[in-house]
Amino acid sequence: MRIRSNCCLYSEPGEYGGRGRPRKHGDKFKLQEQSTWWNSTETVELDEDKLGKIKVIKWSQLHFRSSASVPMTLILVERLKNNKKGILQKPLWLVFIDKYKLDLLPLELLWKKYLRRFAVDHW
Repeated sequence: MRIRSNCCLYSEPGEYGGRGRPRKHGDKFKLQEQSTWWNSTETVELDEDKLGKIKVIKWSQLHFRSSASVPMTLILVERLKNNKKGILQKPLWLVFIDKYKLDLLPLELLWKKYLRRFAVDHW
């Protein structure tokens, strides 16, 4: 699913310190502030015929504040080539929630499957 670019996600908490209630959330991951991002799990750069250079980045084991028990994978899709007006496109933020713990498709294919959602939704 697609999420807004002003969302804030959290990592898994660190080890329990032994005092008080165990933490539910780890470090903040603000989508708009690149300084809060940590190293990605996987990064792929592609050269598409119609769209130009595309960069796809994946982070694993994140969650929303209100659902700490639901781990998800965060995916950023960036178009590195300017459009005809010379403006960069807004990044596309996707979240994959896998409650069955299945493996994701390769990043080269995953973002393209999201683009096909209109054909499925309107069918």
